[in-house]
Amino acid sequence: MAEDMSKTGASGETTLIRDISFCGVPENGSNASMVDVKDGKIVRIRPMHYDWKYKKADLNPWKFEVRGSTFEPSMKTLIPPYSIAYKKRVYSPARIRYPMQRVDFDPNGERNPQNRGKSKYKRISWDEALDIIVGEMTRIKEKYGPTALLYQCDQHGENKVVQACHGAGRKLLRAWGGFTLQIRQPDSWEGWWWGSKHFWGCEPVGQGKQSNLLYDVAITVNDWCMGADGKLDAERARAMLRAYHSARPFTAKEADVWPLALRLAALRFWISRLYDLHLPRDAEMVKPHDPEHFKRILQNHIATAQPVWL
Repeated sequence: MAEDMSKTGASGETTLIRDISFCGVPENGSNASMVDVKDGKIVRIRPMHYDWKYKKADLNPWKFEVRGSTFEPSMKTLIPPYSIAYKKRVYSPARIRYPMQRVDFDPNGERNPQNRGKSKYKRISWDEALDIIVGEMTRIKEKYGPTALLYQCDQHGENKVVQACHGAGRKLLRAWGGFTLQIRQPDSWEGWWWGSKHFWGCEPVGQGKQSNLLYDVAITVNDWCMGADGKLDAERARAMLRAYHSARPFTAKEADVWPLALRLAALRFWISRLYDLHLPRDAEMVKPHDPEHFKRILQNHIATAQPVWL
């Protein structure tokens, strides 16, 4: 969307709607910003006003009336300081706008690693930078194997509309011959959950309690407390649960759905093993395992009304 928002329509400025955030993916529009541009330069960045194109009645936003007070959403996005100050980042004199290479680094000759952090840099072309990257990847692959290349799979990054989970890179590297994949735990989710309590003083509106801890325990029990026949080893299962309960006892509801959690955990790994078996991928680190193992575990869980408990 690009439009001159001035009253006369002749300011020479064009207003664009952009999502300017750390992740850069407009999942829910919460970071949408209005960016005013003139002659190819950013003039200002401000919150996006929902009533620019729509009337408030058309949007029909939520409203809470509590003890004589009315609470309703703002008619503009509440963008963070990071987004508002993005113009300074774009035009910062410290911004590195082009590929740079150490003056005494020769990818095909003397590399002088002892001068890292000391040598000056020179500008190179994008084609030269790409050739160096490809050359280094090939060198590592030929010397150590493709799994020596670590790929950080993350849900953060200035990726804009390419893909939030960086799947394009994974697809490329599978075709290249393989890689080692590293995936972080979802710390932004953790931060959102933790931060909401300190910001609002309560759980996020409309959200329930965290439930994935019970699922994690069920996965662990299915992995480490199982006999070769796919049945729970009572002694190991009780030892595991006692140790867990000493740090964090199950809630009454968690204890009630414990049998279902064991089944869900078994079902998830049965399906993933079936996927790897019937839809194999070319990668050094991918080795299909027998899906029948978790199928037996699932069947035994279903046949057992009350699994091993404390």
